[in-house]
Amino acid sequence: MKLFLRIIKISVGLLVLLVAGIWITFNIANIKGYQFEKSFNKVRTGMNSKQVTDILGKPAQITYSDDSLTFDYWYSSGIILKSTEPSVTFDTTNMVIKKWLGD
Repeated sequence: MKLFLRIIKISVGLLVLLVAGIWITFNIANIKGYQFEKSFNKVRTGMNSKQVTDILGKPAQITYSDDSLTFDYWYSSGIILKSTEPSVTFDTTNMVIKKWLGD
């Protein structure tokens, strides 16, 4: 009986640690996402790519349009439950023409 109670106590303790770990991980990710969103809001139309990378850092990916008239910087925001990642679109003069935080 003592062994059984000891196993129950250990199991409950481990469960509490697991739940706390998940909660902390989720909140840290949300904080990072919030910080990214604040920085993303500083990006303005007309900025050049250097100014954008100074604010947001190096993009996770760069894509070019088929006609080579625009290119996009894609970022990994860390925002939980977003189905798409944020992007900043530049024109041929290297200026921001559009930004999108994602869905």
